[in-house]
Amino acid sequence: MKKQVLQKQIAIDETATIGNTTWPDQQLKDKFKEYWGYRCDGDADRSFMLEAPYAQEMIFPERYNNFIRGAKDKDWAGIKIVKIEWVTAQLIQVDFYLKYWDNEKIMRDIFFHDSWISMGNQWHHAFKDLFLLPD
Repeated sequence: MKKQVLQKQIAIDETATIGNTTWPDQQLKDKFKEYWGYRCDGDADRSFMLEAPYAQEMIFPERYNNFIRGAKDKDWAGIKIVKIEWVTAQLIQVDFYLKYWDNEKIMRDIFFHDSWISMGNQWHHAFKDLFLLPD
């Protein structure tokens, strides 16, 4: 199966990373970049496939699709990694700023406290959003 090329490659700046914190492995780094590339492209189908299996079962698909697809028209400038931290042996937290240009061409950013979980030797995004997940 041929991998689809992202329309908008998202640049990742790791120069602000706190301390000696680095990616635990290349797979997580690649999955992170792939996932956020799809999110910034507004590609709900492909980003959904990188969500943790338990989240895929719980997410309201229509809300997820609308939420993700709403991002495709933003002028994304890149990601600035702040911190990568092991929480447990299978859970990593990645703190970062997603940078974008607003309508007045002013650089803005959104802070994310992103969770990634290792299941079956594969990294998955651990989606957390009360609006998209059931009670």
